[in-house]
Amino acid sequence: MSMPITNIRLEKETILEEDILLAIPTNHWLASYEEVNLKDCKDEPFIFIKEGNHFRKNTYDLCVQFGFEPKIVFDSININTCQSLVTAGVGISFVPRMVVNEFTISDKPMYLPIKAENINPKREIVMAYKNNRYLSKAARSFINTMKELYY
Repeated sequence: MSMPITNIRLEKETILEEDILLAIPTNHWLASYEEVNLKDCKDEPFIFIKEGNHFRKNTYDLCVQFGFEPKIVFDSININTCQSLVTAGVGISFVPRMVVNEFTISDKPMYLPIKAENINPKREIVMAYKNNRYLSKAARSFINTMKELYY
């Protein structure tokens, strides 16, 4: 699961932390940059994942940490739709690093790391299970294997 998880009845163990990247059209004015200060995007149109998704909350909060509320022009339930809209020039969007190589369309957006001094533009993926519940050896082994693979 992606953090934040607010259910206090769940125990959480971090599996991985990954960068949140900014997806832009290849002809965007930021295309010559190697990284982006999100403050420079305060007037840009944004494409977001729909409400209720943890990634939306993370990225919305990221904009707020950089001092602005994003101008959301479109939202979608599908991250690949967001990327297609970016490629079409509708706006810019956030993408977790793990989906960059999964987007198989040949005409892709450009992905920029977000430059931040005191802000952590990452998302945390965790394994969650009920508090005070017995975990079988197989479940514990699975969690440990996931940690070794990704963390």
